[in-house]
Amino acid sequence: MEGEESIRDYIAFPKNTSASSPMDQSPSEVDLNQLNDLHISINMLNDKKSV
Repeated sequence: MEGEESIRDYIAFPKNTSASSPMDQSPSEVDLNQLNDLHISINMLNDKKSV
């Protein structure tokens, strides 16, 4: 990698050290209407394991 210390120097839209993109503020929360428009549903499972 030509002596660079970070792969981020070679990525077109690199993430910063907190794994967010300053170019488009991703990742971000998605509105329920956006999910509905794309026919995406999220099923949350409640994991109730006893310790």
